[in-house]
Amino acid sequence: MKKSIGIIIFIILTKTFYGQVLDPEKKLELVLKCKVMGNDKKCTKIELVCNKKKLKTKSRKANFFLEFDKEYLLVFQKSGFKKRKYETKYITISTKNVPIERWNMGFSGVYLLVELETLDIVSKRFESTVKYTKEQNDFDYFVNELNN
Repeated sequence: MKKSIGIIIFIILTKTFYGQVLDPEKKLELVLKCKVMGNDKKCTKIELVCNKKKLKTKSRKANFFLEFDKEYLLVFQKSGFKKRKYETKYITISTKNVPIERWNMGFSGVYLLVELETLDIVSKRFESTVKYTKEQNDFDYFVNELNN
């Protein structure tokens, strides 16, 4: 009896001093659609990389469920044919710096539509990031132009 009371008191003190406990069931849903400009509408590959683990799909649509406090890299590719090369797009998604209380409440999800163009059309390169912002109290999308 004393042992179980001690465990309960420890759990209460832990929650009091260290904040909320992470709900392991909560995940962030990521819904993706990839579109290729021009005649061929199919995206060859969507890849999600986290901690050197790769999840791949050969569809132009994909759903992934992201875990708390992780960095992900999304790669969208289309193989070129007949001397036609397509750009590859990279998007970083971070579930870091999200307050545990907010994570436990859940999010409506992140929905991305990515368009790939041929390299002869692409004049500038961009780096995109999806991350949590305190101002929005939600995930937001940021684009930065890269120097070629």
